[in-house]
Amino acid sequence: MTLEVCAQSIQSCLTAQKAGAWRVELCQALELGGLTPSSGVIQMATNYLTIPIHVLIRPRSGHFTYSRVEQECIISEIDNVKAMGASGVVVGALDEDGDVDVDLLERMIRRADPLEVTFHRAIDVSRDYQEAMKVLIDSGCTRVLTSGRVKRAIDGIDLLKQTVDSFGDQIEIMAGSGVSATNIADFASIGIEHFHLSGSQRVSGQNSEVMDMGYSETSLQSIKEARDIIKQLRKKDKD
Repeated sequence: MTLEVCAQSIQSCLTAQKAGAWRVELCQALELGGLTPSSGVIQMATNYLTIPIHVLIRPRSGHFTYSRVEQECIISEIDNVKAMGASGVVVGALDEDGDVDVDLLERMIRRADPLEVTFHRAIDVSRDYQEAMKVLIDSGCTRVLTSGRVKRAIDGIDLLKQTVDSFGDQIEIMAGSGVSATNIADFASIGIEHFHLSGSQRVSGQNSEVMDMGYSETSLQSIKEARDIIKQLRKKDKD
């Protein structure tokens, strides 16, 4: 079982590592669903972290159908991330029909090689979830991050179980969106072994009537609690 923490700052990355996360997904602007972080943040993360870092490659917010120029931006970002020492990339792309953009996906995988490739929750808004899963497997994705086509993964647990039963031996299936220490055992009970969460908390900023100066950071306690649950489940499996 593994725990991946979605972090949008150097401090959150360090907190995730200290709390015992197995891996970090590095991004920025989680309030927009996550975007590619700056090169400076990526470089500092690879300099300071000893756990694997997977970087989100998403050039803008909104839908996952990308223009030719945006596709070139994506490929360029993969090159940059690879050069800076990341362990993997997190990508996702759909065509205008809502199916996985196979040409772009295969291009991203080739460019990222030998890094691991995670296909993100674009699959949850794809036209045909089962067919999309088959495409990811055929293309050689390492894993897929999914909520089971709903906002909160716990509400998609039936589809997640079907997905694990059908495809769990061919691709890593990682549950994400609303995952926490309180429900990890529920996901584990249906065969999910990989968990993705942010475990974030709101940090107050300077008082200002002009703008909100607060921000979100990874909570050490939340990640520790999730890690401890996973360790207990792993020990139980061994026993």
